[in-house]
Amino acid sequence: MRTWIILAQSEEHRNHCLFSTDLVQRRPVRTWDLVAQKRGGIVTHRCAVLVLAVLLATQVQAGRQLVRVSPDDIRMISGELDVAGLAPDRIRLDVILDDEQVFDLQQLGIELETLAVEPEGVDPDYKDNARVLAVLQELSKRYPTLARVVEVNSWLGLPPSHGQRPFYALVISDNVHLEEDEPTVAFNGLHHARELMTVEAVLDITEKLLEGYAKDPGIRRLVDSLELWFLPVINPDGLDHVLTSDAWWRKNRRPNDAKTFGVDLNRNYPFKWGACNGSSASPGSDTYRGPAAASEPEARLLMTLARDRHFALNVSYHSYGNVVLYPPYGCGTAKLPTGATEFMAGVAKTYAGLMTKDDGKGVYDFRNKLYSVDGLDRDWFFNELGTLAFVTEIGSAFQPSYQAMREKILGGLRPGWRYLLELLLGPAFRGHVRDAQTGKPLVADFEVVGFGYQEGELRRSEPRFGRFTIPLPQGVRTVIFRAKGYAEHKAEFTLGDHGLDRDIVLQPLPNP
Repeated sequence: MRTWIILAQSEEHRNHCLFSTDLVQRRPVRTWDLVAQKRGGIVTHRCAVLVLAVLLATQVQAGRQLVRVSPDDIRMISGELDVAGLAPDRIRLDVILDDEQVFDLQQLGIELETLAVEPEGVDPDYKDNARVLAVLQELSKRYPTLARVVEVNSWLGLPPSHGQRPFYALVISDNVHLEEDEPTVAFNGLHHARELMTVEAVLDITEKLLEGYAKDPGIRRLVDSLELWFLPVINPDGLDHVLTSDAWWRKNRRPNDAKTFGVDLNRNYPFKWGACNGSSASPGSDTYRGPAAASEPEARLLMTLARDRHFALNVSYHSYGNVVLYPPYGCGTAKLPTGATEFMAGVAKTYAGLMTKDDGKGVYDFRNKLYSVDGLDRDWFFNELGTLAFVTEIGSAFQPSYQAMREKILGGLRPGWRYLLELLLGPAFRGHVRDAQTGKPLVADFEVVGFGYQEGELRRSEPRFGRFTIPLPQGVRTVIFRAKGYAEHKAEFTLGDHGLDRDIVLQPLPNP
């Protein structure tokens, strides 16, 4: 049924708007913070922004369009928007709306530029789940001492997807079948089902590392020194749905109710879940955050794996926009830590500046956020594990021509991911925390002096080897280590180009 809205304030409720979505019920809604504007003779009342939110949350069976819109028009309702990506002008955003939403927003005086209509199908060169697994298996067969395939959910003792599909990873290291004392990193793709080139981005890294191991000393050093996890498809149910039914599907395939499916996986992580108008509570919305934080098997799987491996770096590929998004934090209400924010921005600037845009003109942009968003994987990684966590929005379309654009996009990414891997072996403070009497590894919290954390951020050594890897700005640094039952240890040092390796020994406190 078509949405019906009253664009007026009642005399009885001067600070309220009346609206209805079913022609029957009316209820006042507080709009203290909504701003009236006038465009082209059309007055958008204080409730206009609220109206936009209602329109965008209303799911109807109609054709969809990709449109370009000013962020000023959508700032108040970003949580309801299905944002496709950043426009080439680096100002406007591309969003997906159904035909009725486009019509209604135009009636409100919102200027929209239509870019494309919903496609009928997908380029057949893009891989389905079976073909992705076949690539991973072929690589592990070709390089048996360097690569192995892991069915991650079984390995962790977790369930498969809602559609009973497993989650697969390729692990790469010099002694891949051994548990080695090495920093760990992860690359993942396809949180959002329609972003098909992100699968190729992850696969491309595996191929370049394995092919280059025998002939490139730099790549050999990376593989010999790191444990690398590659998860090309975080959302296997969504991938199948995009390839068979709906080319622009975004979410997973959780059955919500009799009519709606899916949770936006990159609104489902626990940090600031649902906290800053950066997701939707409506199951029909494309940005539905789920019934609870980490409700989805896909999010729980990545979180459990991250806690087990304690990733020093995580890169999550999305599309599109040719832009790097860095923590902290995507949620506009989160308190940013001084020092750490500047450092992450500096890393993001270098990372983005090494990657060429898909049109060959210029390099990637870098932002803390495009709009306020909650429940992000990069924010959770940074907050809970201290991971260098980046979202990399690749290319200028969800599903560009595979043959024409694959190499242009992926070739532009290669200097970037290589820089991030080399960073862990370069200007970083690395080592282990051990018990002074037994030599056994310890899980210890550590604080980087001057980084000013304000959101309960956790920074600690991992439990298997007591290892820590802390990329830091060069110069004089202080890191304080603490563990229950042990005396505090303050490490003061000067960090140079090649970083510093030092083990931290904690003295047990005497029994009281």
